Amino acid sequence: MNRTWVRSCLLLFRVVGLSSIMLFLSGCVDFGYYIQASKGHIELLSKRQPIDTLVSSGSISPDVKEKLDLVQKITAFSEQEMSLPAGNSYSDYVALDRPFVVWNVFASRSDSFESRLWCYPLVGCVSYRGYFDLASADRYADELSELGLDVFVGGVSAYSTLGWFDDPVLSTFLKRQDFQLAALIFHELSHRVLYIKGDTTFNESFATAVEQIGLEKWVAAQGRPNLLLKYRKSKQLNSEFVAFVLKWKATLEREYQEIDLNNDFSTKKVQLYDQMLEDYERFKLRIAYNGYDHWMEDDLNNAKINTVATYESQVPAFIALYKRVDSDMERFLAECIRLSKQPKGTRDEYLDSLLN
Repeated sequence: MNRTWVRSCLLLFRVVGLSSIMLFLSGCVDFGYYIQASKGHIELLSKRQPIDTLVSSGSISPDVKEKLDLVQKITAFSEQEMSLPAGNSYSDYVALDRPFVVWNVFASRSDSFESRLWCYPLVGCVSYRGYFDLASADRYADELSELGLDVFVGGVSAYSTLGWFDDPVLSTFLKRQDFQLAALIFHELSHRVLYIKGDTTFNESFATAVEQIGLEKWVAAQGRPNLLLKYRKSKQLNSEFVAFVLKWKATLEREYQEIDLNNDFSTKKVQLYDQMLEDYERFKLRIAYNGYDHWMEDDLNNAKINTVATYESQVPAFIALYKRVDSDMERFLAECIRLSKQPKGTRDEYLDSLLN
């Protein structure tokens, strides 16, 4: 009997069983949502093919083969140099006929940056809700918008099952530049090492910090000066853009508290976002780069800005912690795991103290 078929069946039973448990624990309140999530993941399981078999068969294009070879090298680097165990993740490949594997729906109050949270068994409360189908994500986003919430729908190239399954390489990975592909793998593997139920900002900031640390190591090890220059330029641009967005988030939070909610809030909010766009025009001239135009111009609102804060706000603290342990990756991961066992207030206070 084919080994791949047997493994797929076992994984299928596992995801169905896991979904059944989640439905039971949730009281079937979100039955339709869990069904689409289960169907979406089962689709991935049914399409996975061992990379070794694909490469040896010659059935894939040279470009895809080159990227899959690179994934294997990055995964090995993750384990050997970053202490990020991959298990059997990224040993299979799934070709998808869509640009993203999942579309996440984010929402927040229209008059503040208080995020809408969705709570699930196993992972706790998170600030997004994922759909394997764009139309379904858009329908749900419309429902939230009708409730008066700010809403953003963002496509996602990858997601981690937190060690419950061996995550495959997806075709949505492969259009990335080499260092962007490495960043994605470092980020997703870090979730297998550490994930705190119900603390999205900690989880994503930790993963982003690991991604940045890993990229510095990986790019330096490639012996490709042009790649190193390209990466450092990209990192600098991203750091400046994140700082710009977080600066405006703080400005908006401050201004929202001064506006009369009963009278001119909506008008004043539009004016504030117009000012942010005007400031962005000056910002992009200063950095001589317009690659963030689409992000800034398309549905800019509180929910969208929150996505930057979620992934980036505690990254500097994690980088400071890494430097405090003499840039020793094993010690850094051990410290983060130790920190994860503390109450949220204690975690946040400690991370804040690292920047003072």
